[in-house]
Amino acid sequence: MSNHDVDRFLSHQRAFVCIVAGIFLVALTAGRLLAQHEAHGSPNNNGSSVGVIDGSKTPDLVPDAMAYQLFFTAVSEPPNPTPAQRARQFGRLRPVALSPQDKQVLVEILTGFYTAKSSTTDLSSLAASTAQLAMSRLSPSGGTRLRQYVQNEKRHMRLVPFPKM
Repeated sequence: MSNHDVDRFLSHQRAFVCIVAGIFLVALTAGRLLAQHEAHGSPNNNGSSVGVIDGSKTPDLVPDAMAYQLFFTAVSEPPNPTPAQRARQFGRLRPVALSPQDKQVLVEILTGFYTAKSSTTDLSSLAASTAQLAMSRLSPSGGTRLRQYVQNEKRHMRLVPFPKM
């Protein structure tokens, strides 16, 4: 056997070992992902994933601060919004059925929320304080309408926890 044949044989043998090692790593990774999925995301006895809060089934389990955070994030716009942004915001606020005065007050509060959310990592606390501010500045009927709307929207929310790493 010549040196060239030996080199070719060793080259093929190394390639085979690399392929087998790659398959092994893929199988190992897939096994770990499957085990992680079974440990953290498998359905429990009522058909939902562990730790998931499904607002369509249990809206009372959706925390108020989270509901307000999602609502405020969805309807807030930047200061000096474009006509399209303003129209989008008014369209999203229409179902709340606020008076024109209450809508203007809420838009000002939402602008403050939009600005503040870029400088905080605690959106839950920001949403809670923004909700308190809204309740203190809106008329009694406006506060009630906003509270009822957000409580009703909990039925459309689904909270999924971050996976454990």
